Formats: sequence, C-alpha cells, structure tokens
Amino acid sequence: MGYFTIISEGAKFPYRDFKGQGHFLIIIGILVFVLIVVVFVTQKNLIFPPEAGYFEIKKALASEMENKIRDKAFETVQKIGKRGGYLEVPSLSTTFKGEQVPYWQVCQNSLVQSLDNIKQNIKNDLQTKLNSNKIQNFQGKNVSVEDVQNIELTVRPNDIILKVWMPTSIEKIVLDQPYQTVLPIELGDENDLASSFAKSSS
Repeated sequence: MGYFTIISEGAKFPYRDFKGQGHFLIIIGILVFVLIVVVFVTQKNLIFPPEAGYFEIKKALASEMENKIRDKAFETVQKIGKRGGYLEVPSLSTTFKGEQVPYWQVCQNSLVQSLDNIKQNIKNDLQTKLNSNKIQNFQGKNVSVEDVQNIELTVRPNDIILKVWMPTSIEKIVLDQPYQTVLPIELGDENDLASSFAKSSS
C-alpha cells in the first residue's frame, strides 16, 4: 500500500514541474515582448525626437527656404530681364545703360527669346543659385538640403507662380514639398511687347 502511495505521489511531480516550466516560459515570453516594444519605441523617438516647438521650427525653416527661393528668383529674373531674355548675352549685342544687351532684331530676323526659352533660362540660373547657397544650420540645428530636383514656372499676366522641389530635413524631420512662392512680375506681358515690337519693325 505504501509502495503504491509513493508511486502515486511521485507521479505528480513531473506534472508540477511541467506546469512550473509553463509559467516560466509565459513570463519569459512577456518579458521578451515588453523588451521588443521598449526598443521599438526608443528607436522611433531617436528618429522623430518629440522636441518642444517641433512644428514651429519646421514651419519657420519652410518660410526661410521660401524667402531664399523668392530672393534668388528675383535676382535671376532681373538679370535675364536686363539681357533681353537671354541667360548669356549673345555676340550680337550692344551697350545700354552700362549693360550688354542683345538685339531684338537684325535685318528681317527676330532675335526675341520665346517665352519657353526665357522660362528655361530662369530655371537653369535659379537651380545653379539654389544648389550653391544651401542652408546648413537653422536655430542651432543641423539642416540637410539636397540639390534641386525640379522647378515649375507658371507665367500669368501679372505674376509668376514658382514651385521648387528641394528635399530638406532638420534633425531628420522632413519638410513638405514643393516650396511655392509668387513673384509679382509681368513677364508674359513684357515678352508679348518685345515680340510685337520686333514684328512691327520688320
């Protein structure tokens, strides 16, 4: 009787051990899961730091970039305007108020730049200016600015809508694209005037 009692009681121990191991595995599983969550959240915080004034800094930098683009665009349009729509003054030119300017017409040949050519000249010069004058620091934070990827010009009667794609980030915070600004310049009307003048003089 005592023999069977010992066997019976002994048979319970493996079950108890298995049950104890099961609890141990469950606890280990929970700890591993918690550890993974903590690591994931920590990495997210490293990539996107929840700093105070995050949106204000992002908005301020975007405004700074748009102002820079607007200033450089004005410089470009002014330079090309003085050169009669050309980015580089051609060999057939004359001096007017101290500036080398091209002829609009030679004999029966009109040398007035088309609006598409003028727009392309503006894009080329603006892209060069922006790529060589990048912001590297803003409000004590590191800024990363890539080269210009694309520029769109929409010429309207009284102004120019300018869109510039120039990927920018501050402390790994990415700014929205594109940058957009409006230039109050009557480029379309001036080009029409030049074309009409050349035609009427031919």
